[in-house]
Amino acid sequence: MTKIIADVGSNWFTFEDCLESIEACPADVVKFQYFTSLKMYGKSDYFLKELPKEWIPYLAAKCKALGKEFMCTVFHHSDVAMIDEYVSTHKISSAEITDLNLLKATAATDKPALISTGCAGKQEITAAIALFKKEHVTLLYCEAEYPSRYHNLSNISLMRNNYGVPIGYSDHSLDVYASPSEAAFGCRATVIEKHFGLERILHTRLTADHGHSLNELDFGKMCDLLRSGKYTREYPTHFRRVKRGNDWVRPR
Repeated sequence: MTKIIADVGSNWFTFEDCLESIEACPADVVKFQYFTSLKMYGKSDYFLKELPKEWIPYLAAKCKALGKEFMCTVFHHSDVAMIDEYVSTHKISSAEITDLNLLKATAATDKPALISTGCAGKQEITAAIALFKKEHVTLLYCEAEYPSRYHNLSNISLMRNNYGVPIGYSDHSLDVYASPSEAAFGCRATVIEKHFGLERILHTRLTADHGHSLNELDFGKMCDLLRSGKYTREYPTHFRRVKRGNDWVRPR
């Protein structure tokens, strides 16, 4: 069965929001992101919304108590050892696929890793895989656009043939049915990752990830579809982007 990952990302304001997100999301895995502005951007105040390190043990414990896997992307090699205590699988984002220090530190944990490929070509992907035990690598096909308006899911099969490792799909679209169904059942993606947020938070439009995230209702519908084992290209796609000015928003 395809593993479903909910990427909460920046869709929170408080510690309680993070806990509620874990409770409300029906995914197999709930993923957060840990970074500091200083390490990522070289400026301590460049990005003010950072997940406090002190929250991580409690978020991991909450996931464990609810029978969900905790995952957390880090963006600097010095943070790998810290997060390794709490995760069973590491995640490398698309933008970090050429960060050799991060890749080597992650490979040294001897744990499985999901590697997103939205910013990489064949040479970069091959170089990244070479640093890991092959049985520890799952690549995620994705488009590095938020939200993504176009995708070619035949790349999942192409990548599987090219690299000989399991392939998943990090879906940045707002599609609830068609693309997850096609990826899981038509293309045999082993993992589906999708951004998730509580509706009351998404509705504020104040988080960096609000525009490409599903709320509780639609994420639940997607999970029901993927767990049903039923595959059809005829599922309605009611959750499309509409353009107003320079922003992508949900139809109301």
